[in-house]
Amino acid sequence: MSSRKPIPPKQFEKILETLPSWEESLDQFYAGVKFRFIIPERTILTLQNYLYKGVPTGDFLKAVLANDLHAAITRSDSQNRLALPAIVSFIHWVIPVAALNHDRWTQAHQEARNQPSAEE
Repeated sequence: MSSRKPIPPKQFEKILETLPSWEESLDQFYAGVKFRFIIPERTILTLQNYLYKGVPTGDFLKAVLANDLHAAITRSDSQNRLALPAIVSFIHWVIPVAALNHDRWTQAHQEARNQPSAEE
């Protein structure tokens, strides 16, 4: 689907090493907003699993990550539609640029899982 090359394994490892903990990310994000929007807990958990484990998101978050407003709105439920500005802001401040391409990010996680560990 994407014409971009896969994320090289060394670059992917470096990105993962520089990620702050999920708790740090949440604290930093919410400290920077004056009015705390309510992002559904399931959406936060989906983004966490996507970022740290490479678990694919649903169509709504995939559209948000791709910056496709029309698709995001048509694929959202009522709670996520209301929280969309907060979700976009959250992604802007928390998710690394390399993870904005859903297919590349999940593929990089899959390839990292398939790599033999250094201990083997």
